[in-house]
Amino acid sequence: MVMNSMATYEPVHRVLSDREVQEHYAAKNLRLAQIAFENGDNDLASDLIKDGLKVMPRHPKLLDLQKKIENKGKQVEVSPKNWTAGIGVL
Repeated sequence: MVMNSMATYEPVHRVLSDREVQEHYAAKNLRLAQIAFENGDNDLASDLIKDGLKVMPRHPKLLDLQKKIENKGKQVEVSPKNWTAGIGVL
């Protein structure tokens, strides 16, 4: 019985609206961008966000992640305490 059920299973297809396709595309890019960001690949994350924003320019979660990446880039600074850390080690 289970095998017959599996053999005849067909997913229900429905036509998606343009808006639904855009939402799915933006959500996919958001998920991939979040993974890239968590793995420290900010360039890839930024590219994925830009691509998603082309389809949905006001997507709030894409915009939030874009701000996080921009802020993280601004936080990377060299501390003056570290400027001389390697002097005299040679």
